[in-house]
Amino acid sequence: MTMSPLTNQGMSCIANSADQPGEALNEAERTRLFSDEAYTLKSQGRLEEALGPQSMVHQRTREAGDWNNFCRSAENIVSLLTPLGRWAEAEAVSREAVSVANSIGDKQERWQRTTTALAGLGYTLHGRGYLKQASTAYNLAEVVQAEAHHHPKLYSIYGYNYAQLLLEQACQETGWREVLERRHTSLDIAVKLNHALSQALDHGTIGLARAALGEPDTVLALDLAVTTMQRAGTIIHLPAMHLARAHYQRSRHDIPAARADLEAAQTIAQRSNMRTYRAECALLGGNLFLDEARVPEAAAHYASVAQLILEDGYGRRLTELHLLYARLLHAQRDPAARQALADAQARIREAGQWYFWRELRAVAGEIAAPDPGECPAARV
Repeated sequence: MTMSPLTNQGMSCIANSADQPGEALNEAERTRLFSDEAYTLKSQGRLEEALGPQSMVHQRTREAGDWNNFCRSAENIVSLLTPLGRWAEAEAVSREAVSVANSIGDKQERWQRTTTALAGLGYTLHGRGYLKQASTAYNLAEVVQAEAHHHPKLYSIYGYNYAQLLLEQACQETGWREVLERRHTSLDIAVKLNHALSQALDHGTIGLARAALGEPDTVLALDLAVTTMQRAGTIIHLPAMHLARAHYQRSRHDIPAARADLEAAQTIAQRSNMRTYRAECALLGGNLFLDEARVPEAAAHYASVAQLILEDGYGRRLTELHLLYARLLHAQRDPAARQALADAQARIREAGQWYFWRELRAVAGEIAAPDPGECPAARV
């Protein structure tokens, strides 16, 4: 992990500013300074640098047997590793947090850390493409939260991440309306708490659910997601809000608006080396180029995103990668396009990622392949 250039000097500088020698700091104070440094770097979008001091926090809390703060640190490490595309590492960190959360002495803290550790595991499993296992982890998180809290459903970042999974597992109105209802409840909590980050995430999910339902006020929610996240100043989540709106604008055939949001997301992702968002930007960019019949540019984007997804194990996006490849091969007049479409269908069935069945049918129509028919999950 990359060590921050501030790490070696940070403690003594802060200590000296308080007229206190660095050596006089006790272990708890040293750990807090590492934590503060990691937080500052993360807020600036310097994620790789933030991993150094955050890893020091993780190590120190483990050595001290401070399992409550160890689990808190695990949450922070996962929030750094996942946008950087280090999904397998993030899963390992989450699993360790789940395994030690039960060792926390305080009952309330034990419940809370167990909930967040399970939710974090669900998120990393979803990212790696294991949707069924992710669903199990999220369900367990909500069981624990229901026992300990008067809000039985996950909310804020954990609720947002779970909602993304639920959206992808649904293929009809009932499932999407369930997500919409969940996020409205979560938004009410976020407004009462005046928590801008949670509000932005909820607006984003509401927009995605409305888009799936074809509701006319979708763009209002997505606009609120972007502007509220900008107000929250949380760089790490801003690309997701821009990309959500960009996908919707593409579905409305507003290519210039989609490109504007795509470029905003790309700028942040490139600057902070957020490989996960770089992959998502390349996916969308490739499709936009194909919409404009710009095949060489689309091919370059496909090559880029395929490399990122396969290197990082970002299995969540494999279905979309296959669909992009089918469109690209068709544009290149390559008969292998139908096999790429079949690969996409097989991946949807394997992962239970039924949200993309409509896109599968649309691509089938575009490449003159047989219609896959109604979503199988809708008949269950």
